[in-house]
Amino acid sequence: MTAEEYREIRASLQLNQGQLAEKLGVALNTVSRRELGRLPITREAEMAVREVVGQGFRADVGQLRLFSQLDYEGWWAAVWDRKKNRMLVKQWANDAEHGMHVAVEWASHQLNRKLSPKWERI
Repeated sequence: MTAEEYREIRASLQLNQGQLAEKLGVALNTVSRRELGRLPITREAEMAVREVVGQGFRADVGQLRLFSQLDYEGWWAAVWDRKKNRMLVKQWANDAEHGMHVAVEWASHQLNRKLSPKWERI
Protein backbone atom coordinates (compact mmCIF):
# COMPACT_ATOMS: atom_id res chain seq x y z
CA MET A 1 0.00 0.00 0.00
CA THR A 2 1.31 3.42 -0.90
CA ALA A 3 1.18 6.56 1.22
CA GLU A 4 -1.34 8.02 -1.24
CA GLU A 5 -3.65 4.97 -0.94
CA TYR A 6 -3.41 5.17 2.85
CA ARG A 7 -4.34 8.88 2.76
CA GLU A 8 -7.22 8.22 0.33
CA ILE A 9 -8.68 5.55 2.59
CA ARG A 10 -8.59 7.91 5.57
CA ALA A 11 -10.20 10.67 3.52
CA SER A 12 -12.93 8.35 2.21
CA LEU A 13 -13.79 7.47 5.80
CA GLN A 14 -14.17 11.20 6.48
CA LEU A 15 -11.72 10.95 9.38
CA ASN A 16 -8.93 13.34 10.26
CA GLN A 17 -5.53 11.92 11.09
CA GLY A 18 -6.20 12.04 14.83
CA GLN A 19 -9.48 10.15 14.49
CA LEU A 20 -7.87 7.42 12.40
CA ALA A 21 -4.97 7.17 14.85
CA GLU A 22 -7.46 6.69 17.70
CA LYS A 23 -9.33 3.94 15.80
CA LEU A 24 -6.06 2.17 15.01
CA GLY A 25 -4.61 2.63 18.49
CA VAL A 26 -1.50 4.45 17.23
CA ALA A 27 -0.02 7.91 17.69
CA LEU A 28 -1.17 10.77 15.47
CA ASN A 29 2.45 11.14 14.36
CA THR A 30 2.37 7.56 13.01
CA VAL A 31 -0.59 8.25 10.73
CA SER A 32 0.96 11.51 9.57
CA ARG A 33 4.32 9.92 8.78
CA ARG A 34 2.66 7.05 6.88
CA GLU A 35 0.69 9.52 4.75
CA LEU A 36 3.82 11.54 4.01
CA GLY A 37 5.73 8.41 3.01
CA ARG A 38 8.23 8.87 5.84
CA LEU A 39 7.18 5.68 7.62
CA PRO A 40 6.77 2.43 5.68
CA ILE A 41 3.26 1.00 5.64
CA THR A 42 3.74 -2.58 6.76
CA ARG A 43 1.36 -5.38 5.85
CA GLU A 44 0.12 -5.24 9.45
CA ALA A 45 -0.62 -1.50 9.16
CA GLU A 46 -2.39 -2.07 5.84
CA MET A 47 -4.54 -4.81 7.36
CA ALA A 48 -5.39 -2.59 10.33
CA VAL A 49 -6.56 0.34 8.20
CA ARG A 50 -8.56 -2.00 5.96
CA GLU A 51 -10.23 -3.41 9.10
CA VAL A 52 -11.46 0.11 9.92
CA VAL A 53 -12.98 0.21 6.42
CA GLY A 54 -14.87 -3.06 6.88
CA GLN A 55 -17.57 -1.61 9.09
CA GLY A 56 -21.24 -1.97 8.47
CA PHE A 57 -24.62 -3.34 9.34
CA ARG A 58 -26.99 -5.93 7.90
CA ALA A 59 -30.54 -7.10 8.46
CA ASP A 60 -32.49 -10.01 7.01
CA VAL A 61 -36.10 -9.55 5.95
CA GLY A 62 -37.53 -12.66 4.35
CA GLN A 63 -35.41 -13.49 1.33
CA LEU A 64 -33.84 -10.03 1.33
CA ARG A 65 -30.62 -9.04 3.08
CA LEU A 66 -30.22 -5.31 3.68
CA PHE A 67 -26.80 -3.71 4.05
CA SER A 68 -25.33 -0.41 5.16
CA GLN A 69 -21.63 -0.90 4.52
CA LEU A 70 -18.48 1.19 4.61
CA ASP A 71 -15.76 0.47 2.09
CA TYR A 72 -12.71 2.42 0.98
CA GLU A 73 -14.86 4.73 -1.17
CA GLY A 74 -17.46 5.55 1.46
CA TRP A 75 -20.85 4.36 2.77
CA TRP A 76 -23.36 2.53 0.60
CA ALA A 77 -26.73 0.88 0.99
CA ALA A 78 -27.65 -2.37 -0.69
CA VAL A 79 -30.39 -4.97 -0.90
CA TRP A 80 -29.42 -8.54 -1.77
CA ASP A 81 -31.94 -11.19 -2.85
CA ARG A 82 -30.75 -14.34 -1.07
CA LYS A 83 -33.07 -16.63 -3.05
CA LYS A 84 -32.04 -15.32 -6.47
CA ASN A 85 -28.47 -14.76 -5.30
CA ARG A 86 -28.17 -11.28 -6.80
CA MET A 87 -27.93 -7.63 -5.86
CA LEU A 88 -31.19 -5.76 -6.35
CA VAL A 89 -29.86 -2.30 -5.56
CA LYS A 90 -26.65 -0.67 -4.43
CA GLN A 91 -26.54 3.06 -3.78
CA TRP A 92 -24.16 5.50 -2.11
CA ALA A 93 -25.12 6.79 1.33
CA ASN A 94 -23.97 9.70 3.48
CA ASP A 95 -23.31 7.58 6.57
CA ALA A 96 -24.39 4.36 8.31
CA GLU A 97 -27.78 5.66 9.37
CA HIS A 98 -28.56 7.00 5.90
CA GLY A 99 -27.51 3.66 4.40
CA MET A 100 -29.88 1.77 6.68
CA HIS A 101 -32.69 4.19 5.84
CA VAL A 102 -32.12 3.85 2.08
CA ALA A 103 -32.02 0.04 2.25
CA VAL A 104 -35.20 -0.12 4.35
CA GLU A 105 -37.07 2.30 2.09
CA TRP A 106 -36.11 0.36 -1.02
CA ALA A 107 -37.01 -3.03 0.50
CA SER A 108 -40.29 -1.66 1.91
CA HIS A 109 -41.24 -0.44 -1.55
CA GLN A 110 -40.41 -3.82 -3.12
CA LEU A 111 -42.37 -5.77 -0.50
CA ASN A 112 -45.25 -3.25 -0.32
CA ARG A 113 -45.07 -3.09 3.47
CA LYS A 114 -43.39 -1.05 6.15
CA LEU A 115 -40.28 -2.70 7.58
CA SER A 116 -38.54 -2.35 10.95
CA PRO A 117 -35.62 -4.76 10.63
CA LYS A 118 -33.23 -5.65 13.43
CA TRP A 119 -29.77 -4.52 12.34
CA GLU A 120 -26.61 -6.31 13.37
CA ARG A 121 -23.05 -5.05 13.13
CA ILE A 122 -20.84 -6.86 10.65
